[in-house]
Amino acid sequence: MRPSATSAIPKLRLYGDRQIEVLEATSGNYAPAIVLAGEDSSVNRLQVTATATGNDVLLESVGDDADVSINIVPKGTGVVDVASILGVSGEIELLGANKWIAAEAPGGDTFPVANFTAVDNSVNNLAFTSSATGNFPGIAANGTDDNINLHLSSKGTGNIQATGFLQLDMDSLKGSLGDLVLEFVPQSSAVNFVQIQNNTTGNPAVIAAAGTDSDIGITLTPKGIGGVTANSELFVASNLVFQTADSEIWVESPSTGGKAAVKLSAEDNAVNNVQLTGTATGNNPTIAAAGTDSDISLNLTSKGTGTVQVNGTALVGADYAGMSVDDNATETTFQLTQVLTKISVFDTNGPNSGSTPDQTRSEITIGATGDYEITFTGSGSSSGTNKTYEIFAYQLEATTAITGITAANPGVVTAAGHGLSNGDMVAIKDIVGMVELNDQMFEVAGVSGDTFTLKDDGGTDINTSGYTAYSSAGSVQKALETTCHAHRKFAVTGDVGNLGSSTIANLTSGNFLQLYVSNVTDTTALTMESANLCLKRLG
Repeated sequence: MRPSATSAIPKLRLYGDRQIEVLEATSGNYAPAIVLAGEDSSVNRLQVTATATGNDVLLESVGDDADVSINIVPKGTGVVDVASILGVSGEIELLGANKWIAAEAPGGDTFPVANFTAVDNSVNNLAFTSSATGNFPGIAANGTDDNINLHLSSKGTGNIQATGFLQLDMDSLKGSLGDLVLEFVPQSSAVNFVQIQNNTTGNPAVIAAAGTDSDIGITLTPKGIGGVTANSELFVASNLVFQTADSEIWVESPSTGGKAAVKLSAEDNAVNNVQLTGTATGNNPTIAAAGTDSDISLNLTSKGTGTVQVNGTALVGADYAGMSVDDNATETTFQLTQVLTKISVFDTNGPNSGSTPDQTRSEITIGATGDYEITFTGSGSSSGTNKTYEIFAYQLEATTAITGITAANPGVVTAAGHGLSNGDMVAIKDIVGMVELNDQMFEVAGVSGDTFTLKDDGGTDINTSGYTAYSSAGSVQKALETTCHAHRKFAVTGDVGNLGSSTIANLTSGNFLQLYVSNVTDTTALTMESANLCLKRLG
């Protein structure tokens, strides 16, 4: 029945459950197409609205209630099929547990593509967000809670795969137990990043720096005093930089775990370094000095009284020092008294390592405790006939400050805490005022507390009453005689003769080695034309 355009809108009233039938095209029979059912006192209903070209036909719920849902309920295990896009102005609610959405595959069959499960009293859910061109669509956690994790879970031993870039709007990843596994720290305007690459059989996986910069380092930073651990070989494609002073490389000990094997230190503005080179079969690996300087020595230094060893044996000559004056140097004449006088003619350094020569003091500082070969050679002449001279190498201990010397016979020396005993040999130097005692060796006598007196090598007290008055400074050193002892008699005045001696002695680190000369015959002067003092460590 079609009403006229001017008549009131007709109402079709069907009593009971009624159906709308349509004529079947093939059989010519009428078959039910829509079954309409109403409830007592119903106030809500479906409204179907036809529309103009280009607009969608509307199926909507209307009625007296403010919020009215539409339930589409299939029968039994049937489904709701949508032939195209489903436009919904509100929410889609799937009634029942474990509901799914299916799509038709290219072959024409329909398969589930999404399964939905809800828990009782759930308040959190997933939000799917589309986006405009150039932006990412999003899958986000949503709900009434303030902080909601998003759980992506594979089945069994399956994986979660991402094609292209995986952008995560979070700063950490947690494991299956909920513990933090990986934390991300984004930087504003960042252009460089870490690239993790898998690899084929026999090739290592790669952690690499990538980005727009041409040269990009990778910084591995432990927390506190923690370290960076490599369970096998560590392959580095460029320089390996330690950003803390005195960094250590540890190696796993079979019994006690990781222990420091190498300690690395650098000086400010360093340009020279140690180069370690591995070699092919049949060639020796090398340890070499390298850097920008043209000539670079390589210093191997043991700790304390330790030695530098090769195959378990102390390296002979690893500690060497020398001082010399050549034959063309200015001759030096020693006007001798009845005491041992220091030979102070050295004006150049010889090569040295470990022990240090000081030509200004004519002494060698012992670099490490151990056995040394001491060698003295020289030449000189006497200003008299049949004069005999002796030259001794002495090991001098640390200095003790002198604070006073009396002008008396014998003169009394004050040096607090000197620790000397009667009969000890001592060297005195650097006195201001009573300079007559400087650079000579005496025997200690009359020890009393912090004071003592001096004797010459003939046992006579040193009378200082005629000396220049003591002013300040000065020091005393206990002297230990070595067996390096040269003895020479000059028969003719002005005749040049050689002197020399070599011996083995045990010397102590921090002590000093000096030469002293004495005239056995009288006080006739000795003129030194050359002198060489050499020290070589034996182990």
